[in-house]
Amino acid sequence: AEAMGEQGMSVDRVMDIAMEKGFTKRGEMFSVDNMAHMALDLVTCDVKVEQATKLLDTVWLVGMLLKGSVILVPYDCGPDNRPVQARGHKAHWAVISGFLIPSKAIPPHSTPLSACPGFHLLQAGTSKEDVHQVLHHTEQDA
Repeated sequence: AEAMGEQGMSVDRVMDIAMEKGFTKRGEMFSVDNMAHMALDLVTCDVKVEQATKLLDTVWLVGMLLKGSVILVPYDCGPDNRPVQARGHKAHWAVISGFLIPSKAIPPHSTPLSACPGFHLLQAGTSKEDVHQVLHHTEQDA
């Protein structure tokens, strides 16, 4: 919540609220709907639950991220930390807040990542035209 601009919101406070609402006993959060209710209560933002297949729609996903949206994705975590099918028994949440594009050219409105040479982080607010330009250069680089 604090990362979304809600000052003074600690992990302990989030945990207390989730327990008060009966959403968790020890910090686990299995319900997407309960997570959405928590987000509505804790941060000033729009919250919408979508089907997981929506993540396959690249235009939608890129558009949401460029608008500054944060996307929470529930998944089961395997022993090597990769997603697995475990019927919710190893439930975790992934936070998607942006994306990386490999490019030899420096994309407009981007930040080079020193730890990942050749990769740039596109900032929220990047225009669709700039994204198209970056993707066009990326295809030429390949």
